[in-house]
Amino acid sequence: HDWCNMSGCKRDVSSAFKSLPGVTEIEIMRGDKAGTQSVKVTSSDAGITKEAAIGSLGSKAKSYVVHTWDILAE
Repeated sequence: HDWCNMSGCKRDVSSAFKSLPGVTEIEIMRGDKAGTQSVKVTSSDAGITKEAAIGSLGSKAKSYVVHTWDILAE
């Protein structure tokens, strides 16, 4: 069951990650493994950490798993 395809999940994650410094765009795509999603976050702040991303989810963080948080150069 791919539960994150439901609009509530996407809304939760997008809203949380958009609260991070400098974030201008969130794109949620199908992940490489079944039942997972990949999230691309575009931000002017290259210093956002995995811990900050998880923290932005607040009380909903227990419902999600952030496996990796990679900083990619534009």
